Amino acid sequence: VWRWARPDLSAESELARVVRALIRLLKRQVVANVHFSTHTDYDDSTGDQLDYAFVQELPALILANLDVPEDRGQARNEPEAFSSGTGRFIQRLPPLAVTVQCTIVGVSDNPVEILNLMQAVRLCFRNTPRLVLDRDASDPSKGTVVYTMFFSIAGPVQVVHAGDNSNVESFSGVVRVEGVLLEDIPGLAIGLGDLASSATAMRGWTAEQGAEATPEEIP
Repeated sequence: VWRWARPDLSAESELARVVRALIRLLKRQVVANVHFSTHTDYDDSTGDQLDYAFVQELPALILANLDVPEDRGQARNEPEAFSSGTGRFIQRLPPLAVTVQCTIVGVSDNPVEILNLMQAVRLCFRNTPRLVLDRDASDPSKGTVVYTMFFSIAGPVQVVHAGDNSNVESFSGVVRVEGVLLEDIPGLAIGLGDLASSATAMRGWTAEQGAEATPEEIP
């Protein structure tokens, strides 16, 4: 019997974990002032042509324009089967492989700072080409998962007038985290045993003494 349930949007998904790990990496290796901006509509100074949300202090890095295209090169096509240990099994759909891609904007009102910030960002991704996360945030004993990162400069250093006799300088780049696997809707059960989830393709009774497994088709 299917029961429809809404996702728990307060639960941390794999996508949210990847973005948080990226922010922590930049805070640890480049500058403490890192912000995640979901949309440039929150820009409070539309005339400065920078299109970034307001930040309290400079220098700063802003992550924006998040995109999650499907990564067919890392796709998995085979379903996985799990046993609940109570004689039942479920077969889960393959996870969706995506690339997490976003724009990184560096801003400063100091010409030396913006060049140093640009160099620090480039070397950060050169020296750390992989993003490492715990496989299970609640159980570090399950090991880690490693994602490959790529960075490229998207826009040269620009100087624009930001008001109050201040010239704000900026540069932009694009970072890609490849092979991120999205499995379950945030906050919903994994679907072992009698608990089906959005990724469940089949469930049934496991085979005993050489007998064939008995599937139960999911409507």
